[in-house]
Amino acid sequence: MRKKSLLFIFFALFLSFNLAAFDNLDLKWNAGFLGFGMNGHEERTPRFIYFDILNIGIEERSTGIGFEATPARYWNYFIYEDGKELSFTSWSFANLKLYWNVIDVGMFNEEVRLYLGPFASINYIFYNSQEDIFKWNEYVFTAGAHFGLAYFYSEGRFYNLLGAELGYRIVNGENAFYLNVKIDIGVYVLFFIASLAQK
Repeated sequence: MRKKSLLFIFFALFLSFNLAAFDNLDLKWNAGFLGFGMNGHEERTPRFIYFDILNIGIEERSTGIGFEATPARYWNYFIYEDGKELSFTSWSFANLKLYWNVIDVGMFNEEVRLYLGPFASINYIFYNSQEDIFKWNEYVFTAGAHFGLAYFYSEGRFYNLLGAELGYRIVNGENAFYLNVKIDIGVYVLFFIASLAQK
């Protein structure tokens, strides 16, 4: 499994950097997001923390339509039931996102881009680390609006810094409203180190 994951990451990076060579395509990537969010069900509101291992995206420059893929995402859910907080963890290995950035404007001498638009995503191939089995019948489908900031560091290449999503989510057939904020892991570590240095 580990060798296959490494091969997938290498192939995705190779493909993305070559596609970005086309004049009308931009490469958007980052080391991974650390995210916090909640799913608003009628009976309960599960909260969750997650982190990604590498995000790679390709965006068509003239239309703002893009596609993102994440080879691995770790989830930690917290649910209150009968006055008790329950926690469970899992991994998902097929994390795909299609989006359309209707708004894309430059900030700070065009080095940082603010984007906003609709999106749809799917998370699949879940591995339950507590039960040590793959849950092939589990999935998460999300649709809504997203916005974020990306750093322009080279022609046709951007590094995603932070973002947020708001929308509607279906978790294994169960409907919920959805809210999520996320920050690049590298940026989070830098902020954390800076906060420690000030103490």
